[in-house]
Amino acid sequence: MNKYTITSLVSIVAASILGLAMWLNGESQQAGLAEVRQVKLGHLVALDMMPHFVAKEAGFFMEEKLDVTLEAFFDVFKNNQALANGEIDFSINPFTLPYFALQKDIPIRTISSAGGWGIIQLVIQGRYGVNSIKELGKYVRLHPGEKIKIGSFKGDTLDLIVYDAIREEGLSYNDFEMVWYTDLLEMVKAFKENKVGILAHIKPYTTDLIKNNGAIFLTDNAQVWDVNTPNCVLSVLDSLIAEEPKVVEAYLRALIKSAHLINTEPQKAISLLENSAYPHYFKVGSDVVLEALRSQPAPISFTPNVKAVNSVMLDMMELKYIDQYIPGRKLFRLATIKHLEQE
Repeated sequence: MNKYTITSLVSIVAASILGLAMWLNGESQQAGLAEVRQVKLGHLVALDMMPHFVAKEAGFFMEEKLDVTLEAFFDVFKNNQALANGEIDFSINPFTLPYFALQKDIPIRTISSAGGWGIIQLVIQGRYGVNSIKELGKYVRLHPGEKIKIGSFKGDTLDLIVYDAIREEGLSYNDFEMVWYTDLLEMVKAFKENKVGILAHIKPYTTDLIKNNGAIFLTDNAQVWDVNTPNCVLSVLDSLIAEEPKVVEAYLRALIKSAHLINTEPQKAISLLENSAYPHYFKVGSDVVLEALRSQPAPISFTPNVKAVNSVMLDMMELKYIDQYIPGRKLFRLATIKHLEQE
């Protein structure tokens, strides 16, 4: 075989590889949406919503042919109901809320974590001189006549994190005065006004309280449950998965692009939100958001620890929020996000 034959063979092989790559790329593009699909996202305003916000502002949704409209909710139950009624296509809500829907036979399915870890935090007023849950246990036992007020959100992850964190120290709700709120921003205001001594809340608002209002960090959901236990999850109706799986995949692809930008260039991601006219992004400074991102226990990803979520389900039964145990396999549909995160 002469050098010209060898060269020809190399050229043929190279052309074949290039052709295969182009064919695979074409197949990949064909696998996406054929035309722009309008969808509506119902969301809260917490740090783990940031990948969705950035995906909107950076144009990642449009790259996947999704025209996403954002709708802010400040009541988690209304958010749940909007998805059940088909008023929104995607919902970001605490992972406890879809279980309430399942209990009523509403076919909500969770397709990923919202995006972020260690989002739920317990903080305490600095005047108590308490710097950990263990120290809180000692304080309570040394002051039996004093019941510190804890601000939380009943039936929510903010409720369950308190329940499990204090139980580790042999305490219960009876050792405190529980103050239940229905508005997340009202809770922050109450803490700033010293109406509650301990607050169960979410980043970046807890980060702001620690950075600018003298609050002390006690613990978070990464410590109490697991690093990959979510605060909020992304859920859809089962019909969307069955009838329009490409819409689900397109949405998740955009989130992965967004997470990469936030993980590698957080300041750029924050700037996208600062330059937006949308009124329901974070109400704290960019320095606070940056600190909240940097203090996460792991980079943003989207596959939650279902086993840890299942353990919290048992707490929901103990508190009589749900009547029966609902295993994670009935709620979670994670095959697509797992596949995309491994690409």
